[in-house]
Amino acid sequence: MPNALSLTAIGSSHVQRGVPCQDSSSTLALDPATHLMVVADGAGSAEYSHIGSRRAVELVSAFAVEHWRQATLSPEGLRLFLQGLLSHVAHEFQISVGNDSRMMDGRLSDYSTTLALTVVSWPWIAYGGIGDAFLVGADPDDQLHLLVSPVKEGEFRNETEFLNAGATVNYRIFLDNTLSGLVLSTDGLEKFIEERVVEDPVQGRRPVMWAPSRTFVGLLAAAQQNTPPAEISAALSGDEFQKRKGDDIGVSVVWR
Repeated sequence: MPNALSLTAIGSSHVQRGVPCQDSSSTLALDPATHLMVVADGAGSAEYSHIGSRRAVELVSAFAVEHWRQATLSPEGLRLFLQGLLSHVAHEFQISVGNDSRMMDGRLSDYSTTLALTVVSWPWIAYGGIGDAFLVGADPDDQLHLLVSPVKEGEFRNETEFLNAGATVNYRIFLDNTLSGLVLSTDGLEKFIEERVVEDPVQGRRPVMWAPSRTFVGLLAAAQQNTPPAEISAALSGDEFQKRKGDDIGVSVVWR
């Protein structure tokens, strides 16, 4: 079975404003060889988004194993699993408003949250996400690979979508036996995706790609060393991680 860890860390800007952590995360076993990584990022503009993100993760945990029983390890089988699970969760999330005891106030938009899932059944990796999460992979030599980018294609960089029945889902399916670890993150760690450039003798310096920084190697190493999640969360809430953005962080980590 893969090894797994999930945690959240409150952003310094939220501490200063007295706002609760709006990110949620989880990992759960779908079968002895498969894990599901989950992260959700409540919208900063939505009053009860911290409740929405937690409810979304709870609903994934409630229905994932049931959907997985019908899944197959193939590109289409994994996509259908993610599609069916996200659709089920979106439906249940909508009817939670006014029915769940924590969601009796406000409208659906007051609980807005993103939601991203990743199935890990080595060598299969399948991502399905609503919103601006991203996925980083690492090989045994600690070489990092940006498998799913946090950069949204659209007119505005800060556009995103939230969990609802009509939301667009970004699917990515990989068959890769070279990877040994994965980090699924909300946009709280997006600042550690760096633009790498090279010197070109003709055109000078030019952008090459967006690539994960060594921060993700450290995060994977801490998880593999059985560092308590509370200790990692405290580090992610510290000045070194918060000085550039001050945002909440939600991560799910799986390794083998």
